[in-house]
Amino acid sequence: MIEAQGAETAELRFEPVPRTCDEQDRCEGAGVRSRALSFDHPDGRPYGLYALRSLHLPALDAGGPELLTRFDNHLDSEDPFAETADDMSFYLHADGGFLKLDGDGRITVTDFMREHTGISSDVTFAGANTHFQMWHPDRFEAHRAKVRQRLAEKRRQENLTAGKN
Repeated sequence: MIEAQGAETAELRFEPVPRTCDEQDRCEGAGVRSRALSFDHPDGRPYGLYALRSLHLPALDAGGPELLTRFDNHLDSEDPFAETADDMSFYLHADGGFLKLDGDGRITVTDFMREHTGISSDVTFAGANTHFQMWHPDRFEAHRAKVRQRLAEKRRQENLTAGKN
């Protein structure tokens, strides 16, 4: 849940049931997100944040330890000798990583993030069911427009099929 606390701060806290959010913030020139974040478990323990480069979008998929655990559990169900298991293991453990947070809980924008997303001075956070995504704002807006267009077309087609105009 992102809670606005005045014009210059936003706080992102994980809850047992993720909430949808869409928050844009600025990054400082040194690559540090300029708005302080606090990532705490409901019982007050700090969370770590894990990020993976989306396989099909110019965004990072990020979440708490349960994100990595969920993927690892899926990996456990794969044949350990299959190429798919090797690929998934590589993707999860070599192509992702824990986000670096400073003492104030701010996310450090690393080359890993910049190269995949294009994030430089601005970042858009978007809720995505069980995790959240980090986007370059322009790429996010373009993706949002495409998604809305696809869904509107799907609805139009369904209405035509059902005989509705």
